[in-house]
Amino acid sequence: MSGNQKALHPARKLVEKFGVPYSVHVRVGTKATAIVDEARRLRCDRIVMSTARKNSLTRMLAGSTTNKVIEQTFVPVEVIAGEVVSKLERYGVPAGLGAALALLFAAAAD
Repeated sequence: MSGNQKALHPARKLVEKFGVPYSVHVRVGTKATAIVDEARRLRCDRIVMSTARKNSLTRMLAGSTTNKVIEQTFVPVEVIAGEVVSKLERYGVPAGLGAALALLFAAAAD
């Protein structure tokens, strides 16, 4: 089973369990751009995606794929909240940014 097949396996099992018709399209590239381009090519009238529950600062600094898709597309995007990320992931980016800013201020003070 390829990496793509492994990643899609839980979702495929779920839609098959409930008899939801689906098709699989795999594209290589920047995630947000590939999603938007594929939705345009398929003439989709909506994009549905899941997202991890992160705070706004983390989302902004980490470059949220969901935010990028919303910015790049003209069709409605339905966002389904995923699992809560770990505390390390949730606060890692802001804490790292805070530490970097502290180092910059310390260096500027010298």
